[in-house]
Amino acid sequence: MNTKIKINKFSTYTEIIMNHSVANVLNPSFFSEFSQCLDQVDNNEDLIIKGNGRFFSSGLDLFYINNFNRIEMIQFMKKFESMLKSILDHKGKTIAYLNGHTVAGGFILASACDKIYCEPGVYKLGMNEKKLGIELPPLAQAIIQFTFVDDMDKILCKDDFYKPEEMSEFKPFCRNQISFEGINKDQEKLERINLFMNKEGSKQLEIFLISWFSEESISARNLAVTSLKNPRNGS
Repeated sequence: MNTKIKINKFSTYTEIIMNHSVANVLNPSFFSEFSQCLDQVDNNEDLIIKGNGRFFSSGLDLFYINNFNRIEMIQFMKKFESMLKSILDHKGKTIAYLNGHTVAGGFILASACDKIYCEPGVYKLGMNEKKLGIELPPLAQAIIQFTFVDDMDKILCKDDFYKPEEMSEFKPFCRNQISFEGINKDQEKLERINLFMNKEGSKQLEIFLISWFSEESISARNLAVTSLKNPRNGS
């Protein structure tokens, strides 16, 4: 029996607890439940998004999307980007509370928040799209680009994932105890993201699709899926 995504309301903020699956993989069922929870939160209310167990989120559900055709992939990406946009457009302050592995699409989800707090522990953070030969879809590209700015290449091109204690060098990560105090909505970042989507969105989507259906990406994704199916694999 799957435990669903839930909300906890406190006097000054709300928590969204993601426990949709063991690894909180991102698929239409996740998007729908996340949206239902967010609809219950006042748009001006401060929000903490948390994982549960060993994962914040391991990213897009490769088992679900690996064999999609072009149209199916476009439709899926619209749902993914709609979820990301709902976080970006939330008027209250948002914090991603990372309790465990936060990679690929899960890292993008966290980066859509105003601040990111890493709970101490042994887990992985970062992106693996370049290793898989995949370019980022439009909104994901804009979020990483305008969140990390000059450090974007450090995020996208690192040979291995980061450890929690290594992330403090990057701007959006909390360096102290988790708190909404001192957090401000970065309106310039939001404006840059919207401008990028208006000017470059269609072009970036095509770049993403070409990379997704390339022989290099198909081969790498098939290996990744095989690895995930191996019960000895896991961290």
